[in-house]
Amino acid sequence: DLDGNEISSILPNTFKSLLKIVKISLNNNKLTTLDEKTFEFNQNLAEIYLKNNKISILSSNLLENQGNLRILNLKYNTCINKNYVTENIILFANDVAEKCILKSDFFSFFG
Repeated sequence: DLDGNEISSILPNTFKSLLKIVKISLNNNKLTTLDEKTFEFNQNLAEIYLKNNKISILSSNLLENQGNLRILNLKYNTCINKNYVTENIILFANDVAEKCILKSDFFSFFG
């Protein structure tokens, strides 16, 4: 549980050695974005909690290797795009979080 630690960034592969982790909680921090490699080696993750951060950009590949993910809580962030979340995942997001810019779409959005 890394809740409430004023974390503003996470380096890619920070959790690389935690191969068996099934739940990660980063609620109430100051995260603004997550790199696509943040959870790359954590294929057993079933729950990711990112509530009440300042996330405005998410990589469209963030959940690429997350076949076991069932809960993704992104409530109270700047914006979240539901389009890249699969039907097997329960997404918790607030109404404000409907217009997220995914990194892969960043330039086409402003183009």
